Amino acid sequence: MKPALSLLASLGVSAIVGLSCDAPTAATGSISLLVQSDKRVYNLAADAAAQPLLINQGSAPVYAPVGDYVAVQQLQDSQWGDATPWFTGDGPSISFPIMPGDTLRPWPMRFAYVANAPGVYRFVFCLTSDRLLRQPPALDQRVSPPFELQP
Repeated sequence: MKPALSLLASLGVSAIVGLSCDAPTAATGSISLLVQSDKRVYNLAADAAAQPLLINQGSAPVYAPVGDYVAVQQLQDSQWGDATPWFTGDGPSISFPIMPGDTLRPWPMRFAYVANAPGVYRFVFCLTSDRLLRQPPALDQRVSPPFELQP
């Protein structure tokens, strides 16, 4: 198996091998996503990383870009900061599907990535309803509930 396909397979999703110019770009059906972290509160003394999780609970596939598809944001002064990804995926197409019922578990985010800074964070997934990455669902469907990183 090629390394890029191996990465996608390890994420538990299927890869799109190619795009057809005349194929439809948006799926029909409903989009319902569950985005979570594995805990609501982390402690730097006991935890090393946070695990993001995405479950497609709808009846339509959603698509993630090959590249940066999950990021973290920190809450500062009642505003969410810039979304910054901590890894990049690779593959043979511009996107890969998360089919209805699929669960996507990206690489855990090590707290060193956020400089071990205590605070409130959330995960943000970059997803669309079409494989050409043009139609994102509402932001509130693509973010996790806030989680806290304690000293």
